[in-house]
Amino acid sequence: MTADTNAGAHVRAELRRFATAYFDVSGYVTDVAVLFQVLAVALASIPSLRDLIEPATRWVILGLAGATPFLRSLSDDTKRTADDILRRIEISDGLGIPIRPMELEDVREGAFSGIARIARRQELDLRPYASDSPAGPRRLVENTRETAWWSTRLAAELARWEFVWTIVMVAACVAALVQAASGPSTLTAAPAANLSRSIVEFAAAMLVFVFAEGFFRRGRELAAFATSSERVLGEADRLLERERGNGPRIEQLEAMLLASKYTIARHASPRLSSIWYRRRRGQLNTAWANVSAEGQ
Repeated sequence: MTADTNAGAHVRAELRRFATAYFDVSGYVTDVAVLFQVLAVALASIPSLRDLIEPATRWVILGLAGATPFLRSLSDDTKRTADDILRRIEISDGLGIPIRPMELEDVREGAFSGIARIARRQELDLRPYASDSPAGPRRLVENTRETAWWSTRLAAELARWEFVWTIVMVAACVAALVQAASGPSTLTAAPAANLSRSIVEFAAAMLVFVFAEGFFRRGRELAAFATSSERVLGEADRLLERERGNGPRIEQLEAMLLASKYTIARHASPRLSSIWYRRRRGQLNTAWANVSAEGQ
């Protein structure tokens, strides 16, 4: 690589570290928001928990209820920042449009210290894409194809896990409701009746959470992202096959539109788990190498 090309790759690699850090922080914030929701439901429906922090229970519930939408909004904004950084990297790498060092400094200055620390711990990957094509429309299509292939597999796998957890949670909640409804012994004493009522309220609230905000909804959104990514992958394959078959060369507008379709789908999807990505990275790298070899 020339000195200018190497410098551009270094700037993109530094930006990618920040994108990864923003994705990680988005995941942490989402986990805290879910924990707050479950805790609020538990405090509202289980008297024994409410009694532990009386008389502040109502204020704790109010605080948890108010913090949850704020945290979800913060998580969405953090993911959106990561998506925007990745979009800039993808266009720069694909079309050879340089990213000014000033843009990297703006990202550094705009990140709070926690994100900066996480970014410094990330691997500096100077060659994140497998394409050997020179900068131009073809390289952008190849990069988009690779990214869409990864997203299709990761999103589909995570969607399956979300649906598995949905089944587990629904089974547990329904079992608790059936047990409370069919157990006459729970009505023989006031404490037992109160416990039965608390279990019913908590199980019913958790069922609403699973379908409205939890595993089922996230599973559907991830499955939709996998489908959208697969469509982008198919379009990329058609463009590349057209060019390999001595058809019209890929135009920059076509490459940009394809990349935009993928970006829009990624913006609308939930964040893909960084933990799952790191767990599957080695296997998917090998699989992608095989796919690329077959497509030569």
